[in-house]
Amino acid sequence: MSTDDEFTREIIDEFLNDAKQLLSTLDEHSKKLEEPESLNAYIQALNPLRMQSGFLDFDSLSEIALGMERVVIAVRDGKIQTSDELTALLDLSLIHI
Repeated sequence: MSTDDEFTREIIDEFLNDAKQLLSTLDEHSKKLEEPESLNAYIQALNPLRMQSGFLDFDSLSEIALGMERVVIAVRDGKIQTSDELTALLDLSLIHI
C-alpha cells in the first residue's frame, strides 16, 4: 500500500471514529429536541458531521446532514415546532447516514 493510500485510510478511519461519536450524540438528543440544551447539542453534532463528510467528498452524507441541520435550526429559531413526526423524520435521516 502506498503512503498516499495509508494517509487516506487514516483520515477515513478518523472520520469514522468521529462520526460514531457524533451519531451517538444525535441519537441521545433526538428525543429531547424540545429542550434547548439537547437542541443545541444536536446542532453541534450535525455541523462537524456535515463539514467532515463534505471535506471527504461524501456528498450524500453531507447533503443529508445539511438538510437535518437546516430543519433543526428552524426549530431553534421558532420557525417550526418539534413533533413526533419531525423526530421520526430526523431518526429516519440518521438511519441513512
